[in-house]
Amino acid sequence: MIRNGKYGLYNGQEYMLAGKKDDLEIISNNPAELLNGFIQDDWDENIFFKKIKKEDLDTAYEITTYAKYKGHNFRVLTASEFKVVIATNNPQVGHELNMSVPGRGEFHMEVNRTDVELIEEKKPIWGFTLDIDN
Repeated sequence: MIRNGKYGLYNGQEYMLAGKKDDLEIISNNPAELLNGFIQDDWDENIFFKKIKKEDLDTAYEITTYAKYKGHNFRVLTASEFKVVIATNNPQVGHELNMSVPGRGEFHMEVNRTDVELIEEKKPIWGFTLDIDN
């Protein structure tokens, strides 16, 4: 699974975060969370959310996943079990790897998942640190 976006630890468990730091929701796909005060989403029955305050979080961070391929770092657009679509706006790299050009200044390429190293980068947000003991 490729993760991008805001995440946080709430009661020692990691959740995706939605909203702004003063109006937050934690998101889950686990129906058992209904027992923990989560509400089922009206539009998608597989999504459950709970409103919380920033102060309720143990920590919060932004996750960005990128792919290392042939010595270069790329954004990951999509990924499946076997394939990854990578992207760059660097024309030198795009031409060097004969990447497709779906739009002006964009270069995309589908590669085998086994040919890339997926790297997840975490950066703390909202004054938190990655050390949950702060």
